[in-house]
Amino acid sequence: MKFSSFETVGQQNICLTIKNNPSKNSFGVYAKTNFTQSKFRFSSAQISIVLPTIASNDKLTIHNVSNGNWVEKSKASSPEVDCKRDYIGLWLVDGKYDFIANEETLLFEFSLNKKVLIDEVRLFENKEDPKASELGMKSIDFSNLLIDEDGNHLYKFNYFDSNNSKKNYIDTAQDVELVLNPTIVKNNFNIFLKGVEENDEVSLLVVTERGTTIINTITTNKNIIARVFRVPDDIPSQNLIVRVKVKKTLISKRLVLARE
Repeated sequence: MKFSSFETVGQQNICLTIKNNPSKNSFGVYAKTNFTQSKFRFSSAQISIVLPTIASNDKLTIHNVSNGNWVEKSKASSPEVDCKRDYIGLWLVDGKYDFIANEETLLFEFSLNKKVLIDEVRLFENKEDPKASELGMKSIDFSNLLIDEDGNHLYKFNYFDSNNSKKNYIDTAQDVELVLNPTIVKNNFNIFLKGVEENDEVSLLVVTERGTTIINTITTNKNIIARVFRVPDDIPSQNLIVRVKVKKTLISKRLVLARE
């Protein structure tokens, strides 16, 4: 559900981001993993790009890197459900990658035949963008999909790179603040989200600094406000990383518990 800056001892996951490269007049799609593995292969992988309709009259020009071979598989142009955008699915035919935990790996680059605003180019959002059954989507599922050779689904979500010089798909209109409060009980803490409605869906991940997952859930802000979170006694860490995602806003904060 969430991605954090740590090496995990639990489930492997991969998150994606997209960056503009003005020197090459192209965009790059990057993967960030919570595991390290050389010559990693996917059994199945799809990554979908969302563009303004004016930008994609022709096929994308794809520049493959890192021994990967990505090809344009499917496209829905100006669907009735979202007539101002095109949806393009790219499929990995073959490839292997050397992943290092918490470091970005460039999967592929692509260029467009027309200039567009950088923040009009983004990755498909599985939970928010149109489904295959919606008008004009041609029964095509454009969901991002990353499956390893054991059949495990590794894709988690798209993240915003704060080091990128331009915004991509972060919703900056939503002013969200994450507030963390340790309680008087050493193992407990509360989470508050300012600027979020009670019924808004919130993805929550809480891990230790060494990557042990404590909480991994999707719930409502109302439930988060009402809940007291507890760190199990068998987890000795005082330092926690808390990440929440509300709509397209991702926030991360460190929480230090007084457990000594």
